[in-house]
Amino acid sequence: MTAYVVDTSRSPHVKLHPVPVTAVRYTGGFWRHYLDITAERSIPGLYRLFESKGVVDNFRRVSGRKDCPRRGPRYTDSDVYKWMEGAAYLLAQRDVPEVRKSFDGVIDEIVAAQDPDGYLNTMYRDPAERFTAYDSHEFYCSGHYFQAALAVLRCLGDDRAYQSALRLADYLDSRCGPKGETHWASTHPEIELALVELYRQSGDRKHLEFAQLLLERLPYETAWIPPSSGGCQPLPFTQRQTLFGHAVRNMYTAIGATGVWSENGDADYGRTIRRLWNNLVGRQIYITGGVGSRYSGEMIGPDYELPNRLAYAETCAAIGFVLWAHHNLLATGEGTFADWLEQSLYNGVISGLALDGETYFYQNPLASFGDHRRQAWYDTTCCPTNMVRLMASLPAFFYSTDAQGVYVHLYDRNTLDWRLEDGTPIRLEQKTDYPWDGRVEITVNPHKSVEFTLALRVPHWSRDAVIRINGQPQGNSSPESGYLRVRRVWSPCDRVELELDMHVRAMTSHPLVINNHQRLAVMRGPLVYCLESVDQPDLPVHQLSTTSEDIDEAVAEGLQIAGCGVIALRLAGRRIASSDRLYAPVAERKVTDSPVEMTAIPYFAWANRGVSQMTVWVAQP
Repeated sequence: MTAYVVDTSRSPHVKLHPVPVTAVRYTGGFWRHYLDITAERSIPGLYRLFESKGVVDNFRRVSGRKDCPRRGPRYTDSDVYKWMEGAAYLLAQRDVPEVRKSFDGVIDEIVAAQDPDGYLNTMYRDPAERFTAYDSHEFYCSGHYFQAALAVLRCLGDDRAYQSALRLADYLDSRCGPKGETHWASTHPEIELALVELYRQSGDRKHLEFAQLLLERLPYETAWIPPSSGGCQPLPFTQRQTLFGHAVRNMYTAIGATGVWSENGDADYGRTIRRLWNNLVGRQIYITGGVGSRYSGEMIGPDYELPNRLAYAETCAAIGFVLWAHHNLLATGEGTFADWLEQSLYNGVISGLALDGETYFYQNPLASFGDHRRQAWYDTTCCPTNMVRLMASLPAFFYSTDAQGVYVHLYDRNTLDWRLEDGTPIRLEQKTDYPWDGRVEITVNPHKSVEFTLALRVPHWSRDAVIRINGQPQGNSSPESGYLRVRRVWSPCDRVELELDMHVRAMTSHPLVINNHQRLAVMRGPLVYCLESVDQPDLPVHQLSTTSEDIDEAVAEGLQIAGCGVIALRLAGRRIASSDRLYAPVAERKVTDSPVEMTAIPYFAWANRGVSQMTVWVAQP
């Protein structure tokens, strides 16, 4: 089977077509580690927890195979579906016997629990309860089932879940679709993007029409307020001016909208997507690519409200942002979407997973007093299961094709075995130590000499990019929409060398981000860095300061964290002395004259060495 994660091959209004997850194989490098721990620890470990917590038993209870109480929140079914989706992507790439056994069994349990009329949900067993409860997550769970079923079909050729998903989709459409009698929309979007993908697989346009209808019915969430109070009123997607409210729900709404736009080309949808995107990345997102500033309601707050220690920045929201960026990239071919995809992926997403693959963050703050740590299990298990499906599907994010040739979006050691859009077989092999080093070597191996365009992304942070082909410099060409495009007749074993500028950068934020007044952050390549107390045990990290000149002179050196090699930064700073009083005259706030040496580590790697304090934004003297 052709294991597409997103299939735009028949979508009329998209620029790029992704390659299947099976077309890319890691040959080492950064992301190979994450696929390995996903295969060896995360996916098997989560399933064992599902069994011990009674999550799979919920399906056995409905099918009559086990007499037991229902356990877990009302949306627990979705966690099994996300696990199943991730397992399908994984098994398409490598055989893991423990995972395969669990995977085969869980599909059987799910299909057996489906009602004769097509409804599938372990929470709402009385038909009179369906589509009545505020925030029931019935559509949310169904959407994750559709995505899991498509992954199983596309990756492994098993259509059991897919046929079950079609029956469920038909039932939901008959009850709540354009011709249904129930004008109801779940307050937690997800099904919209899944319906678009179901349409792409089945060709049945009713799934696309249902998705668009739901986007018009969704409430504009400003808080967790039931509809009866007037707090959540329907607001058609194209009338939205900003993203505000529950972060994950906003991300899933936006992904679904981009999917609909990719199919119908509606100009109002396109304008709205760009308006919401530009406001998010211009005023509402953390430097880590984290989304959602408020614990209350897990919300995206007003423009420039970006607290650090109290940042919610849920892992699921960052994953949702990465998925939206990917859909927008496919729709437009514009490198800005790949830049933000990368920044969130390397920082706000993988910070949510420990380097050993066994514990997780739900929230990802940008500062901590030592009171934040990862856990192996959350009763709301959305973030761990979202993580494993993204890590297992990530190879499909590296490349795309269009009528002109091949786009390279992400860099790491891997091989691509795919074809140009005219059917010509193509093989690319990347060798690099990215994100630690900016040198990337790509060997081009077409089946025969053939003319096409190779488009290489130049990240926005690289001040310049040098490109050589077979050792010959190609001159200074400016990127177009974020990509250097090289069109030529490529022959077997042609070698492309790309050098990106990996200088250390001092970052500041907009003056309206009041939490970051007189503070700097450190970045190198796509990575955000932080100070962690483990590396400076005698220097309280929240009382350290640095300057942009100190950051410019930072020295990169290797460091081992939890058995993984990273590049740390050594930089000069100063300690801020202060009075013991809560408030004191300014004269008592002094910066010591003697410099201190500080160690900054990649943000994603913090909290892997025990309890620690941490900060991303460092005071200026």
